[in-house]
Amino acid sequence: MSNELLYLCHSGIDYLQDGLYHGLVSLLGKNCVVDWPRQNRFHEPIASTIPNLGFFRQSEPVRPRTAWGLRRQIRSGRFAVIVVAAGRKGAFRAWREVMGASRHLPAVFVDGGDYIELAGQLAWERKMKLRKTVLSGRNFDLVFKREHRGQETNNPKVLPLAFCLPSDYFQPPQPQMKTREVAFWGGIATASRKAAIQQLKNVRDFESNRNLKFFGRDYMRELAATKIGLSFWGNGDDTLRYWEIACAGTLLLAQKPRQPVPDNFVAGQEAVFVQDDLSDLVEQVNYYCDHDDAREKIALAGRNKFLKCHTTAARARYFLDALRERGLYQPSI
Repeated sequence: MSNELLYLCHSGIDYLQDGLYHGLVSLLGKNCVVDWPRQNRFHEPIASTIPNLGFFRQSEPVRPRTAWGLRRQIRSGRFAVIVVAAGRKGAFRAWREVMGASRHLPAVFVDGGDYIELAGQLAWERKMKLRKTVLSGRNFDLVFKREHRGQETNNPKVLPLAFCLPSDYFQPPQPQMKTREVAFWGGIATASRKAAIQQLKNVRDFESNRNLKFFGRDYMRELAATKIGLSFWGNGDDTLRYWEIACAGTLLLAQKPRQPVPDNFVAGQEAVFVQDDLSDLVEQVNYYCDHDDAREKIALAGRNKFLKCHTTAARARYFLDALRERGLYQPSI
């Protein structure tokens, strides 16, 4: 019986698609997860200021050169399940090419877009016809959704799935030397972020940190050297920053995601959550800047929770368990 998983990808960086791929190959091995079309960044160490979440050092699987060859292998029984790994044009176009040959296989959709509508990212990409064609062409057996707040919230075939990071994404230095008090390094396109920045303008050293630019490993090192890392809702509630702060061993002070996050950080023990309207933001920042022992205790617990529950391997295990429970895929792990 086949144990291979066909992973249909968008060609551009997609944090959930790439992180889940890394987790799946860390559990199953690359020979069991066939990315299509081939994603260079999964197999080659590409230098970039943007985190390369999918790269995994292991020999990659042999794959056909054409969509015709892929359809032939699907019909021959090479794959056990098909994963449409992103709600974006590349992944949907790949799925459209093989949909007809895949009627006998379970199909799973991973929607890592910013929007609560299913495959809502395609509206931003101006590919509504493609979205309609794919979603009306066949129902998915299971959907994993990052922004799990829409009409599908009560649908048992739609499960939440948040961003994740590799366990070795960053190792905080010991002991950690904190040279900054509070920082938020991110865009300000949303109302909540604009409101937060306005409130914090004259608080602690926030303003002097605000316009600093760090990338890659430097970004994580500077984040680890900060007492409090802030995370606010962006276009989607779930942001990579939310997980990076905990990974860095810094106190995560955030607006709590409005969608369910399995094994999320416990308020007051593993992270600090402010009111949705940010009414206690300044108070919380001042308190945890002044109370080092309380802050460091929560920050350490947050990093431990990240390592236990929110790495790429942990996300992949949650994903595979959901497929196994529904009889869609039976991996030998």
